[in-house]
Amino acid sequence: MKSSVTAGAKINFMILDTIKNWRLYETFGARLAQGLQLLHGGQLTKLPPGKHPIDGELLFANIQEYAGIAPKKGRWEAHHKYIDIQCVLQGSEIMGYTPVENLKVENRYSAAKDVAFYKGGVELGTRLVVEAGMFTIFYPGDAHMPMLRPPKYAGRVKKVVLKVLAE
Repeated sequence: MKSSVTAGAKINFMILDTIKNWRLYETFGARLAQGLQLLHGGQLTKLPPGKHPIDGELLFANIQEYAGIAPKKGRWEAHHKYIDIQCVLQGSEIMGYTPVENLKVENRYSAAKDVAFYKGGVELGTRLVVEAGMFTIFYPGDAHMPMLRPPKYAGRVKKVVLKVLAE
């Protein structure tokens, strides 16, 4: 079943799915569809860590490699201008999710970095186990806590975070 979003509609939900289902979301905006198509096609998997422009500041990829952190060290964040598509390429991680309205501001929004940080532990939200080949989409207003290490997982994670300017 295809979903569509009316132009100008405020989206306030996150998505968790496998990249093989990327076409379900192609009507959610041209840049979002472009990013998902790139993930599906595998073009981003061999890029080294760092920032990689795709369409200037409208769409770019941040490739990350890291060992996950303990949930108690996690930090809630949310963005205003960009949608995050976070796709685990290798390994496994837990991501927290909650609407930003459920949290209290820790560090005010920085327009230069498009991020605000919030107080609270991961127990304030839903925990999502994201395995290789899965992605999340966090819209502005979706607080998320990425990079959490699953219990009994000691491996490294390789992930691409696509930053999509909200349309």
